Amino acid sequence: MVTATRKGRVVEVVDEFGDAGNVEFTTQKNSILLEHEDGTLARYKGFTKGTLKVKTGETVYPGEPLGLNTTFGKSGFAISLHIFYLSSADFASVKGRNLSNQKSLYSTVAPRFTVDGKAAIVLENRKTYNAFSSEEFITKEMSKREIKKFKSK
Repeated sequence: MVTATRKGRVVEVVDEFGDAGNVEFTTQKNSILLEHEDGTLARYKGFTKGTLKVKTGETVYPGEPLGLNTTFGKSGFAISLHIFYLSSADFASVKGRNLSNQKSLYSTVAPRFTVDGKAAIVLENRKTYNAFSSEEFITKEMSKREIKKFKSK
């Protein structure tokens, strides 16, 4: 089960593609796009069709289930997380652009995770980590009402 890393509002849900099978690369993946209060966006890609647990407009909280990840290529199961933000409002600059001269209006954020007792590290590819979570992390972006509701569960 894939869970949300931060509190956010669901702004897009794509649930139309089947498993990728033995394909090593495809753009056709089911996804969820969350918007965080600080303006960053998080796109989770690689869900099994029909397993998504959220709908557009809902607010999700850290640790809340989003859906089941799908099988992908020879590596088994995979999910991708892309965190980004709008870094330029120069929308006129993209007119007439193509793949050879394009400039993105978005910039990527390298997420940091607390794992193996080390705070705020960037994960390395193909390494195994022990996840860490605490009530303090989970409730950090919640209102008093949301914290009370969380603690009552």
